[in-house]
Amino acid sequence: MTRPALIDPNPQDHRILIVDDDQDICEIMSAYADHLGYDTLSCYDGDEAIKKARELRFTAVVSDIVMNKMNGLEFLKRLHKNGVFIPVAFVSGYLTPDNLILSTRLGAVDVLMKPFSPIEFSGMLHKLVAIGARYHKINDLLYALEIKGEANPNQLQVIQEIKDLKRQISMLRTFESSDFLTDPTGAASTFGS
Repeated sequence: MTRPALIDPNPQDHRILIVDDDQDICEIMSAYADHLGYDTLSCYDGDEAIKKARELRFTAVVSDIVMNKMNGLEFLKRLHKNGVFIPVAFVSGYLTPDNLILSTRLGAVDVLMKPFSPIEFSGMLHKLVAIGARYHKINDLLYALEIKGEANPNQLQVIQEIKDLKRQISMLRTFESSDFLTDPTGAASTFGS
């Protein structure tokens, strides 16, 4: 099996929602994403970001954890409650073990410590977009099958199984201890990174 391309050759096809109550940080993250060719929209609080996420199609979200009106963890919970399931990564200058554990339990794809380098940010963004683009592709295929009414009974069963799997993945709140590995120095790292 060949490894899929991780960096999309058409970054302009992807919109990234950036959420941080610090407008300067939003501008920096937007500039990095723009430089990579991605379209971005910045929001300065969680309520505004949820509204935009419901109105527009985003491939991924990058959010701060510590914000004034609504913290990033609560934002992710409310995003899911509003039926928006796209990959989310957190950036934070105040990363605590509790925030790290809770963010993974809520389904965050990645967490990046501020200050971060452009290379670290671009790697995280490419990972988010790779996941988000595949998620959108599944949704688009399911929609096409359902709208055209061309699905036979076997295809309908597969469609339902995919929907069930998507729901299960989106609603996962905890990981087993086997999801975390320890490197030779004893530092924790998440599985697959």
